[in-house]
Amino acid sequence: MSQSIKHGNSFFPLKREVYGASAARFASIGLASVLILLSLFAVWGALSTYRAGNAAKHFAQLSNAFDDARSAVAAEESLERKYRLEPSADVHGRHHAAADALRAHLARARAEGEPEDRALIDDVLVLHRDYLLAIEHMFAAVDDGDTTLANNIDSTEVDPRFDTMETLVVAAADAHRSEALRRLDQLTYVQKSVLAATPIGFLIGIGLVVFFSRILRSQRRREVQAMNHEATAVKRSEKRFRALVQNASTCLDLRS
Repeated sequence: MSQSIKHGNSFFPLKREVYGASAARFASIGLASVLILLSLFAVWGALSTYRAGNAAKHFAQLSNAFDDARSAVAAEESLERKYRLEPSADVHGRHHAAADALRAHLARARAEGEPEDRALIDDVLVLHRDYLLAIEHMFAAVDDGDTTLANNIDSTEVDPRFDTMETLVVAAADAHRSEALRRLDQLTYVQKSVLAATPIGFLIGIGLVVFFSRILRSQRRREVQAMNHEATAVKRSEKRFRALVQNASTCLDLRS
């Protein structure tokens, strides 16, 4: 009976020791996991904002390039009409400058754009080249004072090319402005999401850190208590052993 009780008493401390080791291991793994997850969360927030910001910047630059191209097309049209009313070298030169500006803005759009943008730009440049040939032909008729020929060139050569070119550029500018605004809205949404999720995530993380830290502290207290209890038991055993030795010595002295 006493042996079974002793066996039971030895079993429960062993069970508590195994449980304590498992709890400590669980808490350590939990703390490490929380730190890793918080780091990943911070990286996710920074990366999401960075990607959205880059996309918004890219489409804003592309939209600006097409908007500038549209302004250059409008300038060409305005200077074309001005030249027909008031032909001069200055207006002619400004028309050439507007044409150069259009090509420069389309080059910017090509550098920023997607493959479909580059295909559209190629079409516009072909139309623009033919338009410039036609406009020079019309300007020559204007210089000669041949209004009938100038009107005929304008209606059959200049306007068809210019109208198609203008339609393509205006449509591209509108589409890319809408996309740029959408990307800006997406950036705002990502920033708000990260801003809202960050305190929640860190509060949860801090709560888990506190929880696992308490488990570790509790386990350490139990270990200290167990060590103190073991030290006390050892001292008591030593005292009992000394008492037995003294009693044995006393008995031997009395017998002698």
